[in-house]
Amino acid sequence: QQPHPPLWFGGSSDAGIAIAAKHVDAYLSWGEPVDQLAEKIGRVRQAAAAQGRTIRFGLRIHLIVRETEDEAWAAADRLISRVTDDLIAEAQNGFVNISESVGQKRMSALHQGRRDRLVVGPNLWAGPG
Repeated sequence: QQPHPPLWFGGSSDAGIAIAAKHVDAYLSWGEPVDQLAEKIGRVRQAAAAQGRTIRFGLRIHLIVRETEDEAWAAADRLISRVTDDLIAEAQNGFVNISESVGQKRMSALHQGRRDRLVVGPNLWAGPG
């Protein structure tokens, strides 16, 4: 169909990046530390250029807006407090030992299943994903 609906896609593996470079209009990533995200976006941009294409980029992040920064961080703490330690451990095990998702493994390596390691940049929180 021309024009086609815009295609949005995320994938941190080499195969995922190759598919994005060849087919999608916008590449999505989770919020990661700025240097890691910049490196991944650079790889996607380079792969797309090799296909004669350009790609837009987006982030899958949680926006928490409050009157003050302290209130926003308190809201984030309240959100993550509702996730049990057992659920975090179960998810972490799945991401590390079962899932083949490179993106999940990247995110899991960032926080290592710890609530206090979800801040990945200035005012950037990895959230309860």
